Amino acid sequence: MLNEEGGVIAANAKARSYLGQVWGLSGGKISGIDRSSKEALQQLLARVLHGSRPGDRSAIGPILLKRRDGTALIVYASRSPGPGERVLIILIDPNERREPMPFVLRQLFGLTAAEARIAIELVRGRGIKEIAAALHVAEGTIRTQLKSILAKTDTHRQADLVGLLARIGQANLSPTPPAP
Repeated sequence: MLNEEGGVIAANAKARSYLGQVWGLSGGKISGIDRSSKEALQQLLARVLHGSRPGDRSAIGPILLKRRDGTALIVYASRSPGPGERVLIILIDPNERREPMPFVLRQLFGLTAAEARIAIELVRGRGIKEIAAALHVAEGTIRTQLKSILAKTDTHRQADLVGLLARIGQANLSPTPPAP
């Protein structure tokens, strides 16, 4: 959360972990680590504060903020409700893999616990043979359960299913589970 001058009012743990990677903190204000990032960030803040109506909560962006390691974060911003001119900054790391949470898949699609495990393994990039070996079941069992998952999610191809599950995983705001 930033004030109208770009001063940091509050930041969650994830945002704080990015501070040194994408921007410097000078006098309590954020600034990109290179010229293009600084300019993009200033323009984003100006568009949010001066280019949108006070009641407008729609996100503006995206912009890219370069990190010290050469990769970038995707950034959106929107006006924040409450007193004063505040801006909510949303940072997305395109390199961070998020998996859907099993209970979400169970509630959203009615998957069984076993089907949810298989779905998550598919998002991790594993094939049927690898999943069968990891779960100690026959490949035929995995194929049967995959057909059930496809039907329950109203998808027709494994690639469509993985795309759907990846989008659901991006909505996961809890800490990312460790990679297998």
